[in-house]
Amino acid sequence: AKDVKYVEAVDVLTAIGVLNGKGASYKPNDTLKRSEAAKIIAMFDNGDTDISKLYNPANTFVDVAKDYWAVSYIAYCAKQGIISGVGHNKYAPESRLTGIQFLKMVLVTLGYDAKEEGLEGQRSEARPRCRSDRRAGQEV
Repeated sequence: AKDVKYVEAVDVLTAIGVLNGKGASYKPNDTLKRSEAAKIIAMFDNGDTDISKLYNPANTFVDVAKDYWAVSYIAYCAKQGIISGVGHNKYAPESRLTGIQFLKMVLVTLGYDAKEEGLEGQRSEARPRCRSDRRAGQEV
């Protein structure tokens, strides 16, 4: 717990099933993966409702297997317009998520229109005015 700065927030997110840790531990300093972010967003929208029957069959990303642990969360986010993948019908679920990508997911979840707000398309076209991440872009 000494690495956890926001113990109360982590406790609440753990209690409602959003955070489960990795194996037997919680790793707050690990980089968030795209699949993990999809779970967080889907859980915020759906709580503990089992969305797998509705969304597992709806997955259209070729790199997300139907038995992948986060398939329903990824499919849910795609169907809601929260994510659009990295191109070529792929999502790259094990890739790291940037802060800009996660912010886009949160804003769309809160009701912002991705296209209207300029949050759609390649990062070079859709990036907020920020100097911190200069790598070539990919969609969320």
